[in-house]
Amino acid sequence: MYRKVCCLFIFLFICSAFPSLIHADNQTVFGPKSFEIGKWHIHASVQKFNVEDPGEGVVTITKNTPDRPISGGLILFNTTVVPLQDFLTGDEIVFEKEITLRSTIFITVFLRGTPGASVKISINTGGTPALPPEVSLSAD
Repeated sequence: MYRKVCCLFIFLFICSAFPSLIHADNQTVFGPKSFEIGKWHIHASVQKFNVEDPGEGVVTITKNTPDRPISGGLILFNTTVVPLQDFLTGDEIVFEKEITLRSTIFITVFLRGTPGASVKISINTGGTPALPPEVSLSAD
C-alpha cells in the first residue's frame, strides 16, 4: 500500500511540473501598451523593441474603449501588414494573430476614429498558447 501511495505522489509531482514548463515559453516581449486616437481623429506611431530569442509569437490587440468607435486601422510589423478594419468595426473585444518575431521589431500603428478611443497591444513569444495536459486518475 505504501508503495502505491508513493508512486501516486511522484506521478502527481511530475505532472504538476508540466503546466509551468508549457507557459515558460509564453513571455511578454512588448506591452501591454495603449495607443489612443488624438484630437485630429488619427493615431500614428512607430515603436521599436528587441527580442532575445526570435521565432513565433502572438500579437494581442484589445479594445480599451468599446463605446468609442474606431473606424479603421492597421499594424505593420517590419514588413508584415496586419489589417484591423474588420476587428475594429466588429463586436469582438480581443484580436489575436500569430506573427514571426525577428531580433529587432519595428511596429507601426495607424488608427482612425473617435478621439479618445484606444487599443492595447501586447506581444508574447511562443506562438499559440498550449493547453495544459489533462490527467485522469482512477483507483480500485
